[in-house]
Amino acid sequence: MNKAKFITFEYLVKWTILDENVDANLVEPFILQAQDINIQSIIGNTLYVKLMNDIITTGTSTGQYLTLLTDYIQPAQAQWAIYHALPFLNYKLTNKAISEKTSADSSPTSLETTQYLRNTVRDNAEFLSTRIREYIVNNQSAFPEYFSPQLNLMSIKPSINQYFGGVYLGGRSSGNISDDWVFGGGPCCP
Repeated sequence: MNKAKFITFEYLVKWTILDENVDANLVEPFILQAQDINIQSIIGNTLYVKLMNDIITTGTSTGQYLTLLTDYIQPAQAQWAIYHALPFLNYKLTNKAISEKTSADSSPTSLETTQYLRNTVRDNAEFLSTRIREYIVNNQSAFPEYFSPQLNLMSIKPSINQYFGGVYLGGRSSGNISDDWVFGGGPCCP
């Protein structure tokens, strides 16, 4: 499948803590990783493929798809990209070892500081991810791909909850996306 990116490196520099002197080649893989892992799991494979095809064929989306992309998906994807990139920006993998980058003007942060920053970025990303789902649910007729996904063995259904507290407590769902999200069923509630 052709990959269309929903955000660019320039978008990350403009809207996140990423400095413009960071090598774009270090960050580009994390843009796609955030899109494939996080955004696709939020909106499901059917809507994900629709947005990607819009960008591949016309260069952009239109109407509420464009609003979804620019106002909701892009900010969340930017935070998820930074979240995925943070552990790797201080390190370089070579054929001899994993080395830590240093410079005369700065020193690498501690693991604790990196974890703190990563947790903060994840909190922001989870909040923005929830906004994506809420926008879609509040505009049901505009996004039929979300509520009637074309499922097959390789499909990813939209996820119900964007927050992860580190403990899975089980739970059941009716299997019907609109029942679970729109009518209050959810995985934990009758």
